Amino acid sequence: MGYQESFVQFASEDQLKQELRKYSLRDKQYDLADVACVDRVIKAVDPFQVGELLAVVCGERSVQRRKEDLEEGLGMQNVKSIVFIDNYFERSNGDLDGFLREHFERLSDEEYEALIQQ
Repeated sequence: MGYQESFVQFASEDQLKQELRKYSLRDKQYDLADVACVDRVIKAVDPFQVGELLAVVCGERSVQRRKEDLEEGLGMQNVKSIVFIDNYFERSNGDLDGFLREHFERLSDEEYEALIQQ
């Protein structure tokens, strides 16, 4: 048990949109984790490519450990990979926030809403 933040990668942007649409309709009152936002990769970092969109999931660590756990815990399918955000700490030279700002940008609320409407 414990708190975790993760990047969740889908096989395609279309699958990400589909899963976010389903998630937006889900009754989340008993979920132990949730989708906090969507980030865009602005500088490639393994395993992500520039321009890729990633769901950012926050909450109970156990829900984020395996694809099967995420499917059960959040109802999300078609997950390609789950990467704990703090896995990048060693590569950040002690400045994880700076590393994240260099490699990722958060979609605005308006961009997120437009994404799930497409």
